[in-house]
Amino acid sequence: LEVEKMLLKPKVLKRGDNIGVISPASPSYKKSDVTRGVETLKKWGYKVQLSKNLNKKRGFVAGTDKERADDFNEMFSRKDIDAVFVTQGGYGSARMLKYIDFEIVKNNPKIFIGFSDITSLHLAILKKTGLITFYGPGVSRYNPEYLSDYTKKHLIKALTNTDPIGDISLADDKKWIDIINPGKCEAPLTGGNLSLICSTLGTPYEIDTDDKIL
Repeated sequence: LEVEKMLLKPKVLKRGDNIGVISPASPSYKKSDVTRGVETLKKWGYKVQLSKNLNKKRGFVAGTDKERADDFNEMFSRKDIDAVFVTQGGYGSARMLKYIDFEIVKNNPKIFIGFSDITSLHLAILKKTGLITFYGPGVSRYNPEYLSDYTKKHLIKALTNTDPIGDISLADDKKWIDIINPGKCEAPLTGGNLSLICSTLGTPYEIDTDDKIL
């Protein structure tokens, strides 16, 4: 596939939408984390559909590479699924890239969210389809113990609104950010977990930083 120059935007998430949940990396540390996450999403007004191979255990990963990719492809192909969330990161997302049907993703653009090991999927999706994805917490963290009000506020704002997010304040007023080079810049964002970014180098999914903010 050629690199898609035009960015694809998924539709915003609305109350009543159906969220498909997959485990493309490691299985959740505790099964109860997914149960709590699903309850949280339902309280927010969404429906939830768990993938058939969710949280399988095969060594460090949640099922075989093909099983995890099958769940990914299915959730993107299904017309009744409005967004695709992961349970968590961990290890192994890059191993399933060769089984992903990027034409399905391109023809069915949806919100896709995850972080850490999910960087491999974010970069591959952007490279192969141009779809804008979201670097954010997995469903296993959607409970009061892990999901702070600050994170929830910005998560909901990013997924449910077409307006620019605007200024992002510090989560803790006691902290500060060191400005290396002052100024303003506007460009598409790319990036993620540094070790996963490095692992894409020399592959068909190598990160593209041209004219982007890394």
